[in-house]
Amino acid sequence: MEEKTLEILKALSSKTRVAVIEELKNGREHPEDIARALELKRQSVDKHLLLLNALGIVERDAIFPPEGRPRILYRLSDAGQILLEDADELAERHWKRMYLAYLAEKRILDHSLIEGEISEEIYLSRLESMKRRYRIE
Repeated sequence: MEEKTLEILKALSSKTRVAVIEELKNGREHPEDIARALELKRQSVDKHLLLLNALGIVERDAIFPPEGRPRILYRLSDAGQILLEDADELAERHWKRMYLAYLAEKRILDHSLIEGEISEEIYLSRLESMKRRYRIE
């Protein structure tokens, strides 16, 4: 797997970074507002935002009020939005393949039951195990 791919996967594997991204889906946010909403320290949010910005997932903007210091805001970038949509599509395709694999394995199990090769008790036990493995409800 490419190093760049691993970098993105690692970034998106953090529950905190995903929560930050979810906050940014609604529009531009100040790090302090994100920290308050997620009940995190501002420094933690800043660290996550810097990484997401370096990966192009979020963008940084500045608002210059007439008086005072500029206010830095973050938002989900267009590239970040596309990345999240692509990730959702990839996951959907993966789970469809997993479901097809489950159906194929279940057909074999059904056949074993019909042919009397296994008992109903063993069948039900294996079926439950398969459902857990393939995350079938």
